[in-house]
Amino acid sequence: MRVLEYVEQHPDFALGNFIHLTPTLRYLSEKRGMKIPVLFRTDYVKEAFLDCPFIEHIYRPGKTRMFGSNITNQANDRPDYEYIFQTLTGRIWNKYYHTYVDTPPPVEEGLYIVIVNGAGNTSERYVQSKDPGASPYMIAMQKCRTIAVGSQEDFDRCPYLYEADKFVVGDMRLALSYIHGARAVIANDTGLYHAAGAMNVPTLALWKNTLKERCKNAGVNTEYAYENHDLAVDRFLTKHLYI
Repeated sequence: MRVLEYVEQHPDFALGNFIHLTPTLRYLSEKRGMKIPVLFRTDYVKEAFLDCPFIEHIYRPGKTRMFGSNITNQANDRPDYEYIFQTLTGRIWNKYYHTYVDTPPPVEEGLYIVIVNGAGNTSERYVQSKDPGASPYMIAMQKCRTIAVGSQEDFDRCPYLYEADKFVVGDMRLALSYIHGARAVIANDTGLYHAAGAMNVPTLALWKNTLKERCKNAGVNTEYAYENHDLAVDRFLTKHLYI
């Protein structure tokens, strides 16, 4: 039977944008008593929601597109997940419908942090607006065991990430597993930063030219460094690793 209504993960609005939709999807699923059909256009985003209890994976468009992940980036005075929830449900933001991403079991026990320097858009202008540079990550790698995760494009752009104690290139499920088990995460404004927030893993977001309110995640353990990134990393690690 053909799906009538569906939600689309837009190919230009990937992991972080879709994570912002998840409170609304959870609400709609509970209200309708059914999983919400979602058409994923990006493989690695789909891999982050293979076990989602309120999403039904579909493989061709339904009759009516309800909305898509391109609804993000429209409000600067509050986080995207809050704006989307209130716009699409007509309800005041409710923290019960927090953001979601699959949390595969940790593949490794022990003391380590995850580092991420991602860029979903490879245009030089976009990258320059998001990339905090190598220095804060190098400080982290000198102070504790680090696992770098990201796409092949991320590692090509930031070859110093290969200097981490371990690195995960282009494997979303493994990246989520390491994030789930990490003592903390240090990341720029990228999709896996939002994944860490959805898991409530202690996270330091290294902001560059990011819009401060709109791009915040829903994680209660996320801190933000708007400047002096090196010092912020040092203080963050002292707090979370007791070094």
